[in-house]
Amino acid sequence: MFVGDTDQAIYGSLGGIAKNIKEIEAITALKFTKETLNGCYRSTQRIIDYYTYFQNEPYEIISLSDRAEVEGTILLNTFIHKDDIYHCIAGLIQHKIDEGIPPEEICIIAPQWFLLYPFCKKIRQLLPEISFDAPDISPIKVDDMNVFYKLARLIFTESGKKVARRKRIATEIIKVLSEEYNISFNELIDCFWILQTINSVHPDSDNGIEYYKYVVDKLFASCGINRNDNPSLFSLYDNFINRIEDRITKHKLPDDLITFYKMFKEKAGVVITTCHKIKGEEYNVVIAFGALHGMIPHWDAIYSREISENNEAKKLLYVMASRAKESLYLFAEQGRTTRKGHSYSLTEILETYAYEYDT
Repeated sequence: MFVGDTDQAIYGSLGGIAKNIKEIEAITALKFTKETLNGCYRSTQRIIDYYTYFQNEPYEIISLSDRAEVEGTILLNTFIHKDDIYHCIAGLIQHKIDEGIPPEEICIIAPQWFLLYPFCKKIRQLLPEISFDAPDISPIKVDDMNVFYKLARLIFTESGKKVARRKRIATEIIKVLSEEYNISFNELIDCFWILQTINSVHPDSDNGIEYYKYVVDKLFASCGINRNDNPSLFSLYDNFINRIEDRITKHKLPDDLITFYKMFKEKAGVVITTCHKIKGEEYNVVIAFGALHGMIPHWDAIYSREISENNEAKKLLYVMASRAKESLYLFAEQGRTTRKGHSYSLTEILETYAYEYDT
């Protein structure tokens, strides 16, 4: 049995490949019966009716929520200037919390991280009493596809907690090393062995980079992974370390061990994240900004011959809108310009969507 949703296959511009049922049948030489789950326990019917416009494979979705008929809010603001959006969203967050919405039920989304870093800094200044689960500029850039980022998640998180997640990450590491770098592991090496080995290494260093390198080197030595036999893997390793050092220098970040542990520490409060990190989540209120052509979809998708920019934009908007339970606020702010100085405009899918938004 295969389970998936082609309307949420948003990793195409990042190198991901999604297969529809016909393609899976061609690969497997098997015949599959397609079934559809039509019920949604998350969103109101109004939210569902809004985001089904972005489906690439249309089918009816019925709200099974006990608040299915709640009116909520669906708003699109195309007039606000980028410099004013901080105060606007801050006021919106405060208003929702005053109405009784828990901070954890509010999510702020942007298409890319570069929009979020200045936003996070400003919103914390405007709302100092409210907690945020938000990205900080940290020594290690988020890169879930990089095996050395996965290792960092294990090294700089506390052992004995979130065990299921740690086992999953360890399994992913073994899979990447074996499938992408042709490294053979003996039968004793599994996710438990990886975790036990990492947990058993205790470097005598307060420097985050040196601590990380010591653990990775010990782990690789225990696995029989060496530089001479695996040049491409160690090239990635060296590049990963160099980028950490560059970020620390560029942003004047501390390099102590506490800083490295802090970046992987569980946070709470109003969530601030990107479209690609929001999959699988759900919030009472979703607030998204940067709904601009060139960001949704990214220029890479627009100029790609392999990717349909229209489909890519639909998928991103589908994921963003379908995270909302009751209220959705979209902003296509004025004042943003490309590197060539051209003004960004509302993403084309929203431009052609004749929806009666709230005011």
